[in-house]
Amino acid sequence: MKEDIRIIKTRKKLKQALLELLEYETFEKINVTKICQKASVNRVTFYSHYQDKYELFQDCVEEIKLKIIDKISMLPFSHLSSNDALLSIFQIIVTLVVDEIYENKTLIKKFQNQENSILTYIIETTSYKFLDEIQEHFSLEFKYNKQHILSFLIGGANKMIVDWIEKDKMSHVEEFKTNITSFLNELFHSSILFKEKEL
Repeated sequence: MKEDIRIIKTRKKLKQALLELLEYETFEKINVTKICQKASVNRVTFYSHYQDKYELFQDCVEEIKLKIIDKISMLPFSHLSSNDALLSIFQIIVTLVVDEIYENKTLIKKFQNQENSILTYIIETTSYKFLDEIQEHFSLEFKYNKQHILSFLIGGANKMIVDWIEKDKMSHVEEFKTNITSFLNELFHSSILFKEKEL
């Protein structure tokens, strides 16, 4: 059943209001009244959509996750017949995740103590969602256990992104994307991951 357009619009206004308030206030100081004033929505309407500001925040995080999932689901997983095809998929996934996180950096930066858990939730629920699909369609043989290697690759890329946010504070985004995709390129074209093709 399709969601009512008015519900979608109201929730969008409330989420946008929260994000705008986070530009200059901490989450702790933001209350439902401020969100309603910013969104030009009354409190009764707010509570018909969300229990509290925490549920609204969770909806903002879910939206980031779903955007990434929608974009990744459009990728050609059925054509993973070479290490270059798998490399391309990994590079695109990493770039999509970085771009979406960078676009929502205000939201993420405001939660210094929870930053890692928020990021881990977003990154893992998007990238690991496609692990089984990659395994199913990828025909080349890894040198080691395929499940373990793919988990290592995804987990390693996740940690690089988290470090970029925590230590580099999301600066130099294009340089970071270049570095991580170049690293993946060298790794995939080394003799570490895949078995040699028999002549």
